[in-house]
Amino acid sequence: MVCSDNNRQEKNVIKKKLNITLCMMFMIGMLGMHYAHATGITIPAGYSLNVNDGKLDVDYGSMDNTGTLQVTTGSIMLAGNWMNTGTFNAGSGTVDFINTGTISQQISGANTFYNLTCITAGNVLVFEAGKTQTILANCTLAGAPQSKVSLISSKDELQWKIDPRGARYINYVSVKDSYNINTTPIDSPNWRDLGNNINWVNVPRVWVSVSTGYFHTVAVKSDGT
Repeated sequence: MVCSDNNRQEKNVIKKKLNITLCMMFMIGMLGMHYAHATGITIPAGYSLNVNDGKLDVDYGSMDNTGTLQVTTGSIMLAGNWMNTGTFNAGSGTVDFINTGTISQQISGANTFYNLTCITAGNVLVFEAGKTQTILANCTLAGAPQSKVSLISSKDELQWKIDPRGARYINYVSVKDSYNINTTPIDSPNWRDLGNNINWVNVPRVWVSVSTGYFHTVAVKSDGT
């Protein structure tokens, strides 16, 4: 779904087409089907897309927003890149990164998600360096023991920021150049520290006291404290 702005007339025509497409999509939602496919979506400045309570599956292509994207209570499943330089209103919806190929998914811009999910083993999420990804509710990032989800920066050694404010399920991830700006450290039971991470908790160290014979575990943050 792509819009252009070659001239005023073309813009008006395409805007009408966009509205018709959305109308059809959410009429389907009103009938209880709540489902639509797209092969890449571009929202130009001055345009808006509201997913409402539907499910939008962008199984090919990217989401490129320079206008306004509203999720409300619905969900977006995205296999391509997330490029946001416009307005993103997360509502109480979910954005799920589902790429199963060998190409990484780029997440550009500063974003405030309500629910953020990536449970596709082996997926690679590349976050724009210097930008903050805020998650208000559920932050679910989980791969598999032999196929972790990678969370890395768009520029090596330059940190990307994360602020998970709600519930967290973060497991079997490989992380590099991440700065958790939330006051609560991210405590992941099975993660690989690739370096330059702040406020992530490493796998606990286990040691035995010679004097008492008891085992102790000590959680150590990635900044060494």
